[in-house]
Amino acid sequence: MEDSGLLIYEPYLTLTHTQHHTIVLQQIYRQDGVSGFWRGLPPTLVGIIPSRATYFWAYETSKKLLAKTWVGDGTMNHIVSGSMAGITGNTLTNPIWMVKTRMQLLPGEGQLAYTGYSHAVKTIYKVSERAREGANERK
Repeated sequence: MEDSGLLIYEPYLTLTHTQHHTIVLQQIYRQDGVSGFWRGLPPTLVGIIPSRATYFWAYETSKKLLAKTWVGDGTMNHIVSGSMAGITGNTLTNPIWMVKTRMQLLPGEGQLAYTGYSHAVKTIYKVSERAREGANERK
């Protein structure tokens, strides 16, 4: 059975993991070529640097501040600092990961495919702006 250019296998439950993975790899190659295996890699690389930089900055800063408190410089300092760094890094870089996720998703019917990271950011901003304007008009 064929749907939207992708093969749908009715008895998918009878396939082994290897057969399933082979079918998926073949579909990606047929649809997008070799570059399809790296869909979303550029925005991932764009996100790694600020994400890791923010994480390590927050970790070191938390560690230094907590060392001066009752926590000291022991195991609890590392646990709390790691948690604080994770929260800080993920919160500050979440927009990068949101754009990356949207770029990796295949466009649905009637949806425009993003041509690059900046196109995705601009399009998402425009759509969000229109949604805010529409919500303000309904008030």
